[in-house]
This record gives sequence, structure tokens and C-alpha cells, in this order.
Amino acid sequence: MSATIVRFPPDAALIAAEREFLSVLDEVNALTEADASEAETDPVYERLWEQKTIIEETTATTLAGAAIKLRMLLDPASGLRVVEAEPCHFLMLEQILAVIEREARP
Repeated sequence: MSATIVRFPPDAALIAAEREFLSVLDEVNALTEADASEAETDPVYERLWEQKTIIEETTATTLAGAAIKLRMLLDPASGLRVVEAEPCHFLMLEQILAVIEREARP
């Protein structure tokens, strides 16, 4: 009997977390539009923040992973835009993200 070794691509956890984050964010938006109660939205928000925490705490090892982290930083609802920062910070981050996304394409 031989063991099967499963190798995940670099930054697979970040990629999966971002996909799930975006999917759950769609759910949040739909619930918000439907004027859902807190009892309905709280569990969905909890799932959203779980994915955000994974993205924040998982170290990126590739350009794709770095791009995920930068997208999170630039998110208008939860990123740097909600804290005090200079306009030049956003310009620099957006430029960096553009380079990383361009270089990370297969």
C-alpha cells in the first residue's frame, strides 16, 4: 500500500479564501438588499470575517497571493480606505497591485 501525496499549489489557501470571501460578500449584499434581519445576516457576516482573517493571517508566497492581500487592503469597505491614510498610499498600492496582477497571469 502506498501513500498518496497531495500537493497544493502555492497560496492555495489564500486563493480559496478570496473566492469564498467574494461569494459570501455576494450573499451579504443580497441580504442587505432584501432588508434581512440581524439574525439572518450575523452568521453570514461571521463567515465573511473568517475568510478575511484567513487572508490577513496567511503568508503570501507568490505574486498571486500578494495580489490577493493587496486587493484586501484596497477594499473600499474594509481596507485602508476606512483608516487614516494619505492619498499617495492608495496610488502606490494600486500601482503595485497592477504590476503584481500583470506578472501573475499564467
